[in-house]
Amino acid sequence: MNRKAVGAFTLALGLVGAASITGSAQAQYFQSNHATRSIERASGLDSVIVDRYTPFAVPALNDTVKFTYHEPMPDSIMPRSAVVIAKMHFQAEDPDDIMNWLEKYARKNGADWIVSFQEPRAKLTKDRMKVYVSEATLLHVLDAQFINQQDVATLYYENNKLNNYAAVSSYFDTYGRHMGLNDPKPAEPVDQDQNNPDK
Repeated sequence: MNRKAVGAFTLALGLVGAASITGSAQAQYFQSNHATRSIERASGLDSVIVDRYTPFAVPALNDTVKFTYHEPMPDSIMPRSAVVIAKMHFQAEDPDDIMNWLEKYARKNGADWIVSFQEPRAKLTKDRMKVYVSEATLLHVLDAQFINQQDVATLYYENNKLNNYAAVSSYFDTYGRHMGLNDPKPAEPVDQDQNNPDK
């Protein structure tokens, strides 16, 4: 998907979302209470820096799954429940590389929604070299119905005994999928096959 197509798609998605916002003010966003920063690429003027908010594996996406690009503004809408995978920061000599790096990392790490993707914009480095920068947030969405962004509530893994993706899925099935969010409770630890994180 080229950058113009992304812009058109996110606009269309925002309009659809505005017409289908749920009346519920309840939501669950799962993440760590602190990010772990890593450098995924550092070559010449190119760099990819990741602030990771989910420390465990989320099932990768197969090549047939299409990404949803979403811009919350100006309608301030977000999907009701999601796992916050990471926020990514890009710098590239070729702006087309940014989309390739973004989608490769997102697919590998189970992020099916790409939120607030910034169109690559030109800037000059300290050495007066032209580069393009961008950033985006990656989500693995559990419930795609839209709510007002101000109603998003965060559940931190550390506070809720959620130490793998199986535990998050179990918690969501129990307290989120059926809108039972008024009295969230810590989830019981769930064993997880490290070679197959969705089991």
